[in-house]
Amino acid sequence: LRPHGFKILMELLARGHGAQVVELPFQTAPRAPGATKARAREGVRFLSHIGRLARPRRSSAGAAARWLALQIPLATILAIQSWLSIQLIYRNTAFLDEATYLSAGHYLLQTWFHGGGADMRFSTYLSGSPDIYPVLAALVDNVGGLVAARFLSVGFMLVATVCCYATAKHLWSRPAGWLAATVFVTTAGAQFLGAFATFDAMALMLIAGAAWIVVRLANTAHRSAAIGLVIPVLILANATKYASTIFDIPVLGLAFFAVMERGGARIAARTTAILAAGLVGGDA
Repeated sequence: LRPHGFKILMELLARGHGAQVVELPFQTAPRAPGATKARAREGVRFLSHIGRLARPRRSSAGAAARWLALQIPLATILAIQSWLSIQLIYRNTAFLDEATYLSAGHYLLQTWFHGGGADMRFSTYLSGSPDIYPVLAALVDNVGGLVAARFLSVGFMLVATVCCYATAKHLWSRPAGWLAATVFVTTAGAQFLGAFATFDAMALMLIAGAAWIVVRLANTAHRSAAIGLVIPVLILANATKYASTIFDIPVLGLAFFAVMERGGARIAARTTAILAAGLVGGDA
């Protein structure tokens, strides 16, 4: 620490990486003797101090370089996944499911903004809520056609891969995360789901995101926040594609074992029960 004068607090906030910050209220009283030193010179010293704190140190630059180097394997995996799915985007023609979802989304947008139209009862034969993915895909289709809607699925699958990596990394190690992401992107399902404008990619992304939230926050002081986040994410996944409900059970199991590792079986069972109750109530 090399503060200018008594500006030690600002130095601690800037240099104290990982330190816990709390607020302690205090009240300042009017100056009794002497005169203030808050003149132009002090302002210049304050600005120069901020400039010095903003300059990256050699250790910080080295840490940033190491961090970037560690992202290369994941970036390579995502690039390969994108390339595999994009090859399929331009090789496959539109099929019935894509036409059904996009046309349903366009019909709903037309009805919402311009009125009229008959009730097409999309919810009776679509495999997910007609108000979620079909509408989103139709908006993208308005911009770039079927290819753009398929690229939306590529984006969903890339996020799912990142969540898969982050979950395995948090549970075991960074190499485990790379291995999990590699295995995931080399499956035929991951490649095909990223190449078609269907419900599946969005639902899978939401499930993977819920799993990551559970693992990331299960053993922290923010466990209640994890419950509050996981429930709406899984409900949205289930509404996006109804069949994704079967994946709620693995996520609940993951929550149980993640919490049990440090909190014990009783707390894990209570957390899992709250999640299950929230899902049942939300889906109902």
